[in-house]
Amino acid sequence: PGVLIDGEQVVISEKLHGASARFVHDGERLWVGSHTQIKKYDEKNMWWQVAIAENLKEKLAKAPMHIFYGEAYGQVQDLKYGVKSGCKFRVFDVFDVKAQRYLDHDKAVKLAESCGLTWVPVLYVGPWNDELNHLCEGQSTIAENVREGFVVKPVIERWENKIGRVIMKRHGEGYLLRKKKS
Repeated sequence: PGVLIDGEQVVISEKLHGASARFVHDGERLWVGSHTQIKKYDEKNMWWQVAIAENLKEKLAKAPMHIFYGEAYGQVQDLKYGVKSGCKFRVFDVFDVKAQRYLDHDKAVKLAESCGLTWVPVLYVGPWNDELNHLCEGQSTIAENVREGFVVKPVIERWENKIGRVIMKRHGEGYLLRKKKS
């Protein structure tokens, strides 16, 4: 409570259900990682399969030293988003390694798109208020499955002493109860 300020300009994105992934080209080679670790090259590894399928070595060479964070989704968890085989990747954040900061939303989207990458679905951009919490519910905007929830962050990056970087997620009840039998 109190971290997001009423009226503050925010972006709310659909939270996709898959596996966290990060990719960066250092000017010489592509680095691939999950949420917690860098992955050694292995064509059988899901993160490397995504990198190869999405041609990330070539695409990210256009923006060296920018880490593209996103979600690998499809044949990853129980929500498949209509992906029949393999995985797809959508970006949700970009970190500038040289400047040591996350890019503001508009700049991050523009950079991702200039590299030929797809951003996660944006549900809302505008002033924050608690009535927006309902956006965590409903059907996914990219497939006929339940929406996992949403991620909300200020359009202009900022830091908050209570939590650090201001970015939060909210799961929907429909998602949380999807496996419960009636």
